Amino acid sequence: MSFKYIYVIVEGQTEEKFIKEVLNKYLENFSIYIHPILIETSRTPRRKHKGGLTTYSHLKNDILRLLHQSQIYKISTMIDYYGLPDDFPGINSILNGNIYERVDYLETKFSEDINNPKFVPYIQIHEFEALLFSNIEGFKAIINDKAKIEKLEAIIDLFPNPEEINDGIETHPSKRIEKIYPEYNKVKDGLDIISYIGVEIILEKCKHFRKWIEKLKN
Repeated sequence: MSFKYIYVIVEGQTEEKFIKEVLNKYLENFSIYIHPILIETSRTPRRKHKGGLTTYSHLKNDILRLLHQSQIYKISTMIDYYGLPDDFPGINSILNGNIYERVDYLETKFSEDINNPKFVPYIQIHEFEALLFSNIEGFKAIINDKAKIEKLEAIIDLFPNPEEINDGIETHPSKRIEKIYPEYNKVKDGLDIISYIGVEIILEKCKHFRKWIEKLKN
């Protein structure tokens, strides 16, 4: 079986582990393997600093450097819409549409700026934790507290789908989880929850995420 290798630049360890330990198990059925790479935020003569999207220029440099490697099939990203840097393409000219229209606009501007057919932009709405709200059973797997589960389930019921849980300073998905479950550990708990839910349910509930996966598959 011949695999297509896709490099995906991510912001942190949670996304890196999600791709390695969960998403690749799903995509191997379609002869696709994703290799996640942490954003390189700075470089000194002795060391590299990785993780976190602080400026667009760091992200762009990583993408262009990878695109120079001719053996790469595709390059993509998994970066949060919440907290995008001020120098991100289109961020200062974005229109007042719904969240899907806004993110589609930013991804288009992103693609235009990179200007390479091997590049497939993806911006996560609003952040990785939105995916955790795809099914309450994931939270039940790590939280043994009925009252907390009911509060998390109420958030799921409040929105048409997980990607529309809004991105306010106090109301973005991870903030909502931390308020209800202060012990939340993004890397360990996030991976446990999403592993329990499974990719198929996330694809069913999160249409922008599904759109990205379909692009990679096709």
